[in-house]
Amino acid sequence: MSKKLINSPDSCVEDLIHGLLYANPMLSQVQGCNALVHSSIQALREEQVTLISGGGSGHEPAHAGYIGNGCIHGAVLGHVFASPSVQSIYNTIRVAAGSKGIIIVVKNYTGDRLNFGMALEKAKQEGVQGKMIIVDDDCALPPGKGITGGRGIAGTVLVHKICGALAANGHSVDHIFDFMQIILPNIRTMGVALSMCHLPSQIHHPSNRLAGERAIEIGMGIHGEQGREQAELPTSNAAKYIASVMVDSVLTRLGINDNEEDVEEDRDVVVLLNNLGCLPALEMGIVLKEVTEKLLAHSCRPVRIYAGSFMTSLDMNGVSLSILNLSLLGIEMREHVLSCLDHPTNAPAWTPTLPIPSSKDHFDVTKRTIQPILKEKTSDATVTTANVVESLRMTVDVLNVVRLVCNRIIAVEPQLSEYDAVCGDGDCGTVMKKGATAVLALCDQTQVDSGVSIPHFLDAVADAVSASMGGTSGVLLEICFRAMSSHFSSKTSGQEDLSKLWIGSLAAGVDAIRYYGGADVGMRTMLDALVPAVESLKSGRSIDVSAQAASAGVEATKTMQSLAGRSNYVAQEKMQGVPDPGAYAMAAAFEALVGHL
Repeated sequence: MSKKLINSPDSCVEDLIHGLLYANPMLSQVQGCNALVHSSIQALREEQVTLISGGGSGHEPAHAGYIGNGCIHGAVLGHVFASPSVQSIYNTIRVAAGSKGIIIVVKNYTGDRLNFGMALEKAKQEGVQGKMIIVDDDCALPPGKGITGGRGIAGTVLVHKICGALAANGHSVDHIFDFMQIILPNIRTMGVALSMCHLPSQIHHPSNRLAGERAIEIGMGIHGEQGREQAELPTSNAAKYIASVMVDSVLTRLGINDNEEDVEEDRDVVVLLNNLGCLPALEMGIVLKEVTEKLLAHSCRPVRIYAGSFMTSLDMNGVSLSILNLSLLGIEMREHVLSCLDHPTNAPAWTPTLPIPSSKDHFDVTKRTIQPILKEKTSDATVTTANVVESLRMTVDVLNVVRLVCNRIIAVEPQLSEYDAVCGDGDCGTVMKKGATAVLALCDQTQVDSGVSIPHFLDAVADAVSASMGGTSGVLLEICFRAMSSHFSSKTSGQEDLSKLWIGSLAAGVDAIRYYGGADVGMRTMLDALVPAVESLKSGRSIDVSAQAASAGVEATKTMQSLAGRSNYVAQEKMQGVPDPGAYAMAAAFEALVGHL
């Protein structure tokens, strides 16, 4: 059973229209019809040729999403996947058509051709000047098979935009119609469906046509009609495969031969990659990458690339590729087409794009990088006593204190792992041990007689933690050491008391953990040990008393409700009596200093 956020299958279109009207003040409804027009249609129809389009609903944002200045001016909405009635189309023509005439853009389906055609002929009998443009861009069916021709699908969106710009620029009905007869054979589309779409009226009887785990259908219609063939989606390089199928199919139908030896320069093409309904944006981006590279391999240079949901098929998971081949057009017409595509519009569904530079460097993405400006770090060996304030130099005593802390963290690894197996994912002990081991190695490499500064050493500790720990605790401790280094770096007079500097830097580090991590005391994190200990030190108490404050904070976490970190996802009763492992590790660090400071 397919899940649908609808009120009733019978009211879908009416409800959709009301939603669009609420959201878009540029729209008005044709009285008594499921049709929308530009709110300024009465003025527009006397200033320029107007355009309407339409068809069955279920292809949103098509067609109503393209109503706007510089695009179409009306859309007639049939029931889901059903052509609108002749009367609704006729009424919309009578609202939209003015002294300059009207163009109707129709997708090549029998129902749409007949109903829109009948309505137009009826209006023409009453003096309306108008013509109908039929879009048949689908190349899933073999050419010349019957009289139906290719179906009209996502290429219709390009037709909307080009016609809309021509009309906005003051061109006549005849000019627009004749211009598009040259353009239409150069627009072709191929789609691939990974799943069927589900009609609101058929939610209890979903199709099993693509029920196979890897089954896809190449060339499926936007109403779920049968496509060219079914195939198996490869388990690897699936995007590359889909892109290859679509590009090869479209280029073949456009008459672009990959083996032409007389191609002296790239062929300019416009690309429209259309999400058929529910393909994730991530996968759209990957397919776009593969499509672009495949086109370049065929000596086709995209000069405009549009990607998004332009003409969908309800909840179909799939994608279609439309290509407008500009290479067979004269230079003047080519530029005219591009200017139409670039012409401004406020139609909400149209996604404008920037012109792509003619330089081939644009497609060499390895060259399109910007090097970050990084402050060059000074190695230990090059730091001299001349450029380090005496009070900010590292000493053997400081290194020994750091070693005490690291060895203590390594020693409590089993307890941390035990507690984290209950409160998290069980890796706290391992991660903390990795960090401590890396910092111990740094201590062994640091030569205090070279005049290494405390800020530089703390930065190196942050680097070691970053490279070895990973995870949230690794990032939080790295932030802490960076903030401690910055605090020391800001004190350059050499007059500050060193012990107060260390306490102030530790306080700055803990504040950074609170700010960037978003947690605080009472949320069952490492802060429940760190904050009481630092506050104790700031008030002038000894390291022994401050270590006791950290331990008391750990004890409190045994009955504390978790409000942050991984333990936030663990049932409270499961953690009852178990201390927070992060807080336990911080308390262990302070305990290591008892009797040594």
